[in-house]
Formats: sequence, C-alpha cells, structure tokens
Amino acid sequence: MRCVAAPIRDATGAISVSATRPYMPAARMRGLNHIVGRAARQVSAGLGHREP
Repeated sequence: MRCVAAPIRDATGAISVSATRPYMPAARMRGLNHIVGRAARQVSAGLGHREP
C-alpha cells in the first residue's frame, strides 16, 4: 500500500489517497503530495484556519 495524507486544520480528520503499489507508482505518489496538500489547505481555510 501507498498513501499520501494531509491534516485538516480546525477539524478532526485528514485528506488521504491510498492505493496498492501497482496502481500508484512512486512518481505518482510524489506528484500527489502537492495536490493533496493544497486540497487540505483549501479545506482548512474554508473552516477558518489561518496560517501563522
């Protein structure tokens, strides 16, 4: 299994994408880091979190 996850600030939870290795090569996993992180920041901002 491979998983990319990012926390949601001001809420209990996280965004994650998981797949078995054949369906998520290492390069794809690295590419998802930015996408998942950006989505988590957008959701967090929508919930009122502000970066320091």
